[in-house]
Amino acid sequence: LGSLVRERGLMPYRFRVVHVAHTMPGEPAVFLVRGSRPVAETLLTQAEMIRWGDGVASHMISRWRVMEAEQGGATRLLGVIWPMQGRADPDDASGPERALAAVALASYAQRETAVAAEARRVAREIVASMVPVLPAAEARALPPMAPSAAALTLEATRLLGGEAEGAADAMERTQFLIGVLDRAYTPEAGWSKGTLPTSRGTVALGFAAASEVVKARDAGESARLAALSRSALASVYTETGTGLLVTHMPWVLRAEVVLAGAGGQIPAAEAMREVRRQVNDHLLTASDVADEADLIGGVVFTQGRASLPTWYGARPLAANAQMLGNERLTPRAERMKELSRLLSGLRFLRQLTLDDENLWGVTSPEEAEWGVRAALWDQRQPIDASSLTLLAVSETVASLGELATGAAE
Repeated sequence: LGSLVRERGLMPYRFRVVHVAHTMPGEPAVFLVRGSRPVAETLLTQAEMIRWGDGVASHMISRWRVMEAEQGGATRLLGVIWPMQGRADPDDASGPERALAAVALASYAQRETAVAAEARRVAREIVASMVPVLPAAEARALPPMAPSAAALTLEATRLLGGEAEGAADAMERTQFLIGVLDRAYTPEAGWSKGTLPTSRGTVALGFAAASEVVKARDAGESARLAALSRSALASVYTETGTGLLVTHMPWVLRAEVVLAGAGGQIPAAEAMREVRRQVNDHLLTASDVADEADLIGGVVFTQGRASLPTWYGARPLAANAQMLGNERLTPRAERMKELSRLLSGLRFLRQLTLDDENLWGVTSPEEAEWGVRAALWDQRQPIDASSLTLLAVSETVASLGELATGAAE
């Protein structure tokens, strides 16, 4: 629009319209918002969750490129897609973005769906590609994004079953990644200057994941890494405070769950529950959005309407989804109430996901379908938006399975 104004001398006018459309032959017309039909929360059944997850996972897989051998076998992951223009940003996804995609796909690969095997294969390929994009151990300075990239790669490795896929090569990669984390944090010196404050919860998870990865072959190293994770978590809690702990979600929650194991106590359980309460209090409801029903379920942490929800709400919702199926964090008596709140947040993420109803303005539908947009007014598809949404869907599917098992008992 800016180019048209400058080059053609156009003067934009803004006015409210009412958009009514027939979405299917023979069906009554419905009111649309921003050219789309508001997603009904009742749509989010378990079967629809799996269809949604399969779609987002397939979209992410399509963004992964492994070049031919004659091209050096290089890999790339498209970082940002512009669906309306039919193009992608020239820059590939960063190290942390790659690793997060591997975590999301590895998590979804644990579900019994049609895309699970392909998601596992691509997650393994991404993990195997990570070492070349990280600094060597002898590098003088630790790049700011290296700790989170290493930590998330270790979490993906844990989800994929550890080092089994590559024996010596996998063990060497694990040790390399642990070396990056050891440079990022020590209990004696604290956090390195190269470790971003926003990455610290991720590093705590990396230590916890590494502890599980090496446990079978080195119990002493596993114990050391678990202790480092607890120390890093304590530092995050002290420096952040409960009020801002949401900025480290879902990573600190995942670290706590990994350290606790299947049946152990979660020391920070009440802090995790408090963060969930804060997120629930900031979910937009029908009374907050007037006639903009497509905003319902979005997470807004500012007071009033100075800000509108974006894909960033997927971060805490991925944690809430994991908490739902864990009785140490969500007692059975609270599950239905928390499920209702979670579905409201997921409804907004589903609204951000481009499906066949929203492809009318897209240049290359086959590349954009099931990708998650940055916001309802920002059609870009950052890879992180799809990764965090897929992680939230994956954890929801797992928690629904836990709820079904609990009901049967």
